[in-house]
Amino acid sequence: MASFLSSGETKTKSSESASDTDDTHEKTTSLFELGSVTIPEVRTKMDPKKKSKKYSSYCVRVALATGAHWTTEKRYSEFYRLHHMLKTKFPDVKKLKFPRKKFFFSLATATVAQRRKLFEEYLNTLLTFRPRPFDLNDFLQLEEHTVRSGVTDATKLTADDFELLRVLGKGSFGKVYLVRLLSDGEIYAMKVLKKQEVKKRKQVEHTNTERRIMGGLGMDHPFIVTLRYAFQTDDKLYMITDYCRGGELFFHLKRFKQFSEDMVRFYSAEIVCALDHLHSHHVVYRDLKPENVLLDQDGHVRITDFGLSRDNVMTDTGATTFCGTPEYLSPEMILHRKTKSGYGTSVDWWSLGTLMYEMFTGWPPFYDKNIRLMCENILHKPLSFPDKYHLSSSSKDIIAGMLDRNLENRLGSGKPGVAGVKEHAFYSKIDWDKLMLRQVRPPFKPAVKSDTDVGNFDKVSLMLL
Repeated sequence: MASFLSSGETKTKSSESASDTDDTHEKTTSLFELGSVTIPEVRTKMDPKKKSKKYSSYCVRVALATGAHWTTEKRYSEFYRLHHMLKTKFPDVKKLKFPRKKFFFSLATATVAQRRKLFEEYLNTLLTFRPRPFDLNDFLQLEEHTVRSGVTDATKLTADDFELLRVLGKGSFGKVYLVRLLSDGEIYAMKVLKKQEVKKRKQVEHTNTERRIMGGLGMDHPFIVTLRYAFQTDDKLYMITDYCRGGELFFHLKRFKQFSEDMVRFYSAEIVCALDHLHSHHVVYRDLKPENVLLDQDGHVRITDFGLSRDNVMTDTGATTFCGTPEYLSPEMILHRKTKSGYGTSVDWWSLGTLMYEMFTGWPPFYDKNIRLMCENILHKPLSFPDKYHLSSSSKDIIAGMLDRNLENRLGSGKPGVAGVKEHAFYSKIDWDKLMLRQVRPPFKPAVKSDTDVGNFDKVSLMLL
């Protein structure tokens, strides 16, 4: 997958938001179903940097179950980089046959033919992995060549292919619009970012990461937003996702004031599944909060806005950027600002504990108007549960477990990992297999009158065009 922009570091938070999908899992399964991957041809080419040197270009033909297909040319070095990335994430990849890197002065026909055969077998074995690695999707250029029904395989979409209906949200980089695709009438959310602002605020790498995650991991999970289209102009970036008509969890929490235990259990369980999926692919979310949890029209969760996420985090100290929303910062994130010691996926479990507390009470556990004092509270203040909220013992226990300042003891990030979360008494009523199949009925179904209904979004952010 081609990057939007050249990479760059960032230590600032994006305030942009994105919308999400209803029935995403069902739609993307058929949309991205691969029929076959073959390497029918190997071409000999001259290296443009070293004109006297030749190299072999492997023509990878990718065919979808729908019949659409394309060819992308890859050098050995590109296969090698893919293998290196995947074997650090998936132990089984180390067991696959992969041709050694040999240096030879002439392009031996036998060597090239052997590599072609092994590469073909290698790619088709990777296709059996579930979920399919998004690094593989990137390598096969799946997103660039795959489009929704009603648009031909060769179509290149632009902003002119969409009708702008209204503004869903505004941020420092740009806006999120409710749009209609003119070719088939489908409704989407379009996130438009200004390149100049992205570069100015050093958000290039985070923007590229957001696109990679939504275009890769989002395809394989029912509770993560999926990127449908992405394109750019000289001055703007466009990311289009399905429109999530149920609105933000934050919007509904403001209306309800506090959620029932069944609601907290359901929403948090679907979030647990999403975090588990991200973490298993070495992605740290880093911005879990009610504004970034969306509901589809049936009431299922979708997490969105991956502008602060970090991928390829392989250790507990693999992430090093200080970022996030103050109320949901973990102690190790706050301490990292001084110690520069790094952190890992543990920060997401702390944020989930904070979010669960807020769903029960209406307020984060360590909230203070003064951010400095709030950070001190997060670091040192004892956790308490006011009697007026009538939390059950299992509710208190799971929140306390996630808000344990000791990383080894913290629920989700300790030795039991996510299994410790799923096996907790608080989730004894949850059938995790049915939950992943969206077969557990949501405790609350948002009122949705039409495909373009915006009644579940904050009126302050909504504007007519």
